[in-house]
Amino acid sequence: MTLPRSLAANPRLSDWVRLAADGTFEIRVGKVELGQGILTALAQIAADELDVPLDRIRMVPPGTAEGPDEGITAGSLSVAESGAALRQACAEVRALRAAGATTWDRDADGVASPKSAAQLRVVGTSVPRLDLPDKVAGRPRYVHDLRLPGQLYGRVIRPPSPGARLVSVDTTLPGTVVDGSFLGVVAATEASVARAAEALASTARWAEADTLPDEDALASYLREGPLETSTVVDGRVGEAAHRATYTRPFIAHASIAPSCAVAQWDGGTVRVWSHTQGPHPLRRAIAQALGLPAERVEVRHVEGAGAYGHNAADDAAFDAVLLARTVPGRPVQVRWSRRDELTWAPFGSAMVADVAATVDGAGMVTGWSYDVWSQGHVSRPGYAGSPGLLAAAHLADPHPLPPPADPPLSRGPASLATRYPSMPFRSARSAPTARCAPRCGPRRCARSARSSTSSPSSPSWTSSPPRPAVTRSTSAWPTSPTRAPARCCSPPPSWAGGAAATAGWAWPATRSAARTARWSRRSRPSTTSGYAASPSPSTWAAWSTRTACATRSRAARCRPRAGRSRSG
Repeated sequence: MTLPRSLAANPRLSDWVRLAADGTFEIRVGKVELGQGILTALAQIAADELDVPLDRIRMVPPGTAEGPDEGITAGSLSVAESGAALRQACAEVRALRAAGATTWDRDADGVASPKSAAQLRVVGTSVPRLDLPDKVAGRPRYVHDLRLPGQLYGRVIRPPSPGARLVSVDTTLPGTVVDGSFLGVVAATEASVARAAEALASTARWAEADTLPDEDALASYLREGPLETSTVVDGRVGEAAHRATYTRPFIAHASIAPSCAVAQWDGGTVRVWSHTQGPHPLRRAIAQALGLPAERVEVRHVEGAGAYGHNAADDAAFDAVLLARTVPGRPVQVRWSRRDELTWAPFGSAMVADVAATVDGAGMVTGWSYDVWSQGHVSRPGYAGSPGLLAAAHLADPHPLPPPADPPLSRGPASLATRYPSMPFRSARSAPTARCAPRCGPRRCARSARSSTSSPSSPSWTSSPPRPAVTRSTSAWPTSPTRAPARCCSPPPSWAGGAAATAGWAWPATRSAARTARWSRRSRPSTTSGYAASPSPSTWAAWSTRTACATRSRAARCRPRAGRSRSG
């Protein structure tokens, strides 16, 4: 049989499954726990295929020293990819054990068959989450809680705006670290490093230039380029009877806790503890930025705040690496501030979408046009041949941040996928609904259609957003961003009114869920009545005002993220 993709790339069975001296099975995978519960789901798969109780499974945190390289944990693919590989690996281990083997340091061959659905006893049942007890009880579990012998603490002083260059600083202050425009400090305690960072920042002088667009004119900025345009499909649309434009600002990730990491140098080798979404890609990016062989960098995953998209975990890790290099043998923890997160972490791309449609006399969609302007949605470490790490762009020998790109259509719903209308069209009448298959192109959903995209250059670092990168800017599914963390991130538009405000397939399910959960009805600021699923515009506005952008400079009133955009 053909091996699952992750197992084909990492065929050594002992990389996935090992038998410990106490009789438990140590399971190693390349996907990381971000709060989505995959540790428990994968443990259930392993228990079933190995024919052992769930309490004999121990999930080992991913790392580069041992275990498979499964790239990035993203796109809701962990169970589909890692689960399939683990299932086959455990099935082969089960067959070897039945033949009397106690070790399996050999490659998978695909001969053994996993169990059928009828044979499963653990998968599909409700079991306690493996990661929740520590979190609920408040026990140390996160990288922020990590305390190693001799640990020091570091802070990085960021430039006041994108493109700013360090001109001078008082390097006589204790613990100061300077490399080009990278400026940081190391101290013995968190309290002392915070004071030292404040004192060091007051002595820094920067050369600035205005590089950001007007936050109130992002739509014009996106349309005016420079642009790279691609046409997905071009067909006759005719004179559209309905037109609308939808916009979205740069969206902050705004994890519940700021990014954090610990690093320690031992001779010419560096060890990193990080809540990265990809231990192996981060390892390669750090090695590239420092000009080291990848074998001299070890990355261990430790849980942090949940991530839904690309946050600053990798950047905090490289900050810790650079600061720890100045104190060999001592681990250094770097914890970003909330100000760092809201100004320098990757942002979800701003977007503008022009939508036009024609309908027939029965109210059915017969023509569809969708044009979108957006930066790319991928700038994770290693993309476009660059380390893709924030501090690497500020070094004396810099690695500039490349423009964000889009992942292939097969890897998730970034901006390329938004041009394929995957939502059903709800007709003006209540009963008939013309549906569009999730993978079909516009030509199959309407008699004529046109869909294109343009990718302007990005003034901020954009990457995978905190929600899917798609702007569902159609009359059937309007955009409703989930966060407004800073003044430059505007309140979302209210939900569109009329019968088209909910997709034909979603509203009956919502009504059913509402009845089950005993939700109560309340009014909302549109012509549509129903169950409120998002704050009103006034609530968003109040929240946005309270969380106004904390960082300002002469060059920019509010910066989405100094110098980059966010990836998927």
